[in-house]
Amino acid sequence: MSAPRRRARAVAGLAAIAAALGCAPGQRAVPRADGFSCSHVFLPMGAGVRRDYVVTARDPAVGAYRYTQTYAADGGAEPDAGSFAETMAFSNGARRVQRLRCEPGGGWRALSTAVDGVSDAGPGGAIAARGVTSLPAAEAWRVGVSWTDTGEISARDLPGLPPALVAGGGSSLTGTVTVASTIAASEPIAVPAGRFETYRIDASTAQRVVVDTGVLGKIPVELVTTTRTWYARGVGMVRQQAEPYGLTTELVAVTGLARSE
Repeated sequence: MSAPRRRARAVAGLAAIAAALGCAPGQRAVPRADGFSCSHVFLPMGAGVRRDYVVTARDPAVGAYRYTQTYAADGGAEPDAGSFAETMAFSNGARRVQRLRCEPGGGWRALSTAVDGVSDAGPGGAIAARGVTSLPAAEAWRVGVSWTDTGEISARDLPGLPPALVAGGGSSLTGTVTVASTIAASEPIAVPAGRFETYRIDASTAQRVVVDTGVLGKIPVELVTTTRTWYARGVGMVRQQAEPYGLTTELVAVTGLARSE
C-alpha cells in the first residue's frame, strides 16, 4: 500500500477514535442546594435514581444494546464538596464511572472517568475530558434559547492503532470540544417508557484534535457530530438521536424519582 493511502486510512481510523471522545449533550445538569450533589428539573439526579435505555443503530449489523444510568455519593479517594458519581452499566458488561462536581456558576465538571476500572487519572490507555457542561435554569427553558459549552480532551496509548504506526513513545491525542446547543422545539414524544411532553435540544459538537502516532507525526483531525435530545420535566432524557453514527437512544424505564421533581 502506498504511503498516501496508509496515511488516509490512519486518519480515518483516528477520526473514529476522536468521535468516541466527544461530549454527549443530554447528560448534563446544574446545581441545587439540597445536600446531594447536582440535579435539574429536566435531569433529576440523586441516590436511588435509575434510568434504563435501549440503543438502536441505523445499520442493522450493529444491533441493539442497553445501559443503565445511576448516581451515588462520591466514592473517590479524594472526595470534593458537591461531587458525586455517575455510573453507566452496559449490556455487554462494560462500565463507565464518572466523578463529577457541581460548579458555583452552574453546570458540572468531570473530575475523572474510569472505563472498566481503568481511570484517566492513571495508566492504561486513558482518555480525559475536562470542561463545564450545562443546561439552562428551569425557568429559562423556552424555544430559541441557545448556549455554548467548551472543554478539553486528551488521550494516550490510543486503542486500535496498528503497532507499526506507534513509535516507542506511544501515541497521544490533545484538543478541544465545543458544544453549541439550542432548545429547538416543544413537542410530545413516545418511547418504550411511555408518552411525554418534552423540549428538544439540538446540539452540534465540534472536536478539533491533534493526534501524534509517532510514526506519521502529528495529524490534525476535525470532527463535527450532531444530536437531538428530548427532555421531559421531572424525568430526564427520554430520547436522543446521534449523527453521523445513526444511533437512537430511548428511555425504557425510570425509578427513584422524587415526587417533587
